Amino acid sequence: MTAMIALAFGASLVAMTPRPVEISMAGQTGEAQKLSDGIRSAFQQSPHFILGTDHRLGTLYVYIPVKVGTRLVGKRVEYSTELELSQAAPNSPERLSSVVNVTCWEDDIVACGRSVLAKAERFP
Repeated sequence: MTAMIALAFGASLVAMTPRPVEISMAGQTGEAQKLSDGIRSAFQQSPHFILGTDHRLGTLYVYIPVKVGTRLVGKRVEYSTELELSQAAPNSPERLSSVVNVTCWEDDIVACGRSVLAKAERFP
């Protein structure tokens, strides 16, 4: 009985271990940096992920492109771009990846992060 409880407890600990995530930008534009900050903030708030930089096994990679579109709509600025989620480190030939389209307002940039986070939680 004790072994069964320990096994069940151990299994739940493994299932609750946060997945490492690394966020990288192809360019250093102000828009890309703001978007990166919003995405980073969303991942920091999630119990399912932990930010990292050491390319550990199982890491999810989020790639932010150089071009982040902005558009003035009334008095607000809209951000939009295509990000890439991947299981492989940069420059790896074996990249299982998915493209994520994100759109959000500059005054709620974390909304882009929440959108990416929702897709990341379902990514293999």
